[in-house]
Amino acid sequence: MSSPEPQAGKAGAAITIVLCVLAAMIEGFDIQSAGIAAPRMAPEFHLDPHQRANGRAASPLGLLIGAALGGWLADRVGRKVVLVASMVTFGIFSILSAHAVGYESLAGVRLLCGLGLGGALPNLIALSAEATHLKKRNTMVSLMAGGMPAGGVVSSLVALHWAGPADWRMIFWIGGVAPIVLAPLVAWLLPESRRFRQAAAEAGPKVGILGALFGEGRALGTVLVAVSFFCVFLILYLLQNWMPSLMVAKGFTKPEAFQIQAAFNVGGAIGGALLGWLMDKSRRWAVVGVAYVGMAAGLFLLAGLGHNLTQALAVGLGAGVVITG
Repeated sequence: MSSPEPQAGKAGAAITIVLCVLAAMIEGFDIQSAGIAAPRMAPEFHLDPHQRANGRAASPLGLLIGAALGGWLADRVGRKVVLVASMVTFGIFSILSAHAVGYESLAGVRLLCGLGLGGALPNLIALSAEATHLKKRNTMVSLMAGGMPAGGVVSSLVALHWAGPADWRMIFWIGGVAPIVLAPLVAWLLPESRRFRQAAAEAGPKVGILGALFGEGRALGTVLVAVSFFCVFLILYLLQNWMPSLMVAKGFTKPEAFQIQAAFNVGGAIGGALLGWLMDKSRRWAVVGVAYVGMAAGLFLLAGLGHNLTQALAVGLGAGVVITG
């Protein structure tokens, strides 16, 4: 007969993963909301190509800054506190995105929305990783990460089923209300990371950021992970923000472009769970190597797409599996 402590630990881990998946879905919805809204928003604001690019770059720039600040703060005040604050932040500024009146106000609120999105991301990863056993860690983290493209599927479905001239505001409203509603539930139910609690209770000198990243022979691994994250996220955010516009430029209709985006996100949800499970069961470097080769092939096929919706959906699905995975 098992003791109550392990049962409580398993229950806490399950609650953590469920809440993190829900939060990741909402984050995925918000990250892709600008790209989904852009084809309808740009004509209303009379945005030129340069302004469109800068407007979409504002959120990823904020995300970069927010991720660095969110991770730093989480080591000091806790993963849970920073996650809840980040969710409320990107929820508020997503709603304000719906009230933008021009290029300058839109770029400003999207930058601030990105701060919240960036602050949430490292804490979702940390909470998922620290709540589970080492043997299942890749699977659980990847399952959580698969929530982000699943949220992207929802954003594509929203875009497909609202066709009026003000639809892009509805996308931002949904993306703003959802995290504000979920944040109190996360604050109430989500257990704080045991690893953070243990670290906070430990006496003695703390390891600095540089020491943690580059000390004890970790320099090469840190650099390789950082470079690979940069390359993958560059491609991922490019496709999440620009795929509908790129597909329209290739001759697809807006509804068809949103279907291709949805297929890419479905593939991402599948790939996140599948590749994480394989990482726990197989040789990790082999899985990563196959994923990178598949990513190159997926990008090549996306670039060479003709005007064939069935082929585009299949390529989008496959690219999502390897890129997000």
